[in-house]
Amino acid sequence: QQRPSRFIGEALGQSFKALPARSSAYEDLVRFQPEPSPADSAVPALGADDVLTVSYSDIKDYRTCPLLYRFRHVLQVPVLPSPAAIYGLALHEAIAEYLKRRRGGEHPTVDDIQTTFRAAWLAEGWISPEHEAERFAAGLAALKRFHESERSAPPPELVEHRFSFLLGRDRVVGRWDRVDQTPAGAVITDHKSTALEEGSDKPQRLANQDFQLRVYALGYERAFGKRPAAVALHFLESGERGEIKPGDDDMSAVATWITSAAMRIRARDFAPAPEHGVRTCARCDYRSICPASLTIRGGG
Repeated sequence: QQRPSRFIGEALGQSFKALPARSSAYEDLVRFQPEPSPADSAVPALGADDVLTVSYSDIKDYRTCPLLYRFRHVLQVPVLPSPAAIYGLALHEAIAEYLKRRRGGEHPTVDDIQTTFRAAWLAEGWISPEHEAERFAAGLAALKRFHESERSAPPPELVEHRFSFLLGRDRVVGRWDRVDQTPAGAVITDHKSTALEEGSDKPQRLANQDFQLRVYALGYERAFGKRPAAVALHFLESGERGEIKPGDDDMSAVATWITSAAMRIRARDFAPAPEHGVRTCARCDYRSICPASLTIRGGG
């Protein structure tokens, strides 16, 4: 609003004119604010000698949608825990504590295992109080069934044991829920909190399709120099199992499954995958902020 000093022009080699009218405080703030840095700048690609660390869930997320992987594993955008996650975590905590105590020579009671479940329970994020009560009761019943099946069985050899191995320059990490030694060899079991109808063939069908079991088998083979006799899904609510005996084709397929996705992650290829459809977007935790979400765009 005042005539600029002539020394400004001499110093900068430019001429300046007085503003024709008084500016508002907001206009002053906008005019003089620093240039903002990009909110989400490009992530540089990894070099050939850089090690990329991935888990089964990383690869699964990337193959579901690379943009989902970017939100969850690169930008690390937090999300609220889902009811299924709260339920599954409480069950896993209770069972892991029970099995660790069994390995230590103890014989925890069903009350002990249910007490751990109660302590791990998170009473928020549920659809309704009735929904929470129903899942809580289902968890207690599942633990009672588990205790009855385990109390006379020998304790496992490994519980919640972490593993790590290299595929080229890609490091694959994970954790086995339990490993038991049998006369036929090692059996790796992954406990599942998913509710399935009793008496169906779905546990076996899910095991036949499960790449996580094959990752576990490959990890065991790399760690101990021999392949496990079997890897299994154990569905806690029904007590049913699905089991596979990993062969050469399984090991080759899962190695290719990992390295092909890791190659694209290394190149920082995070293009969305809308071809997976509205159903995939509808289940995504980031659908409300994702610019490529088909649920936001109405499927168009």
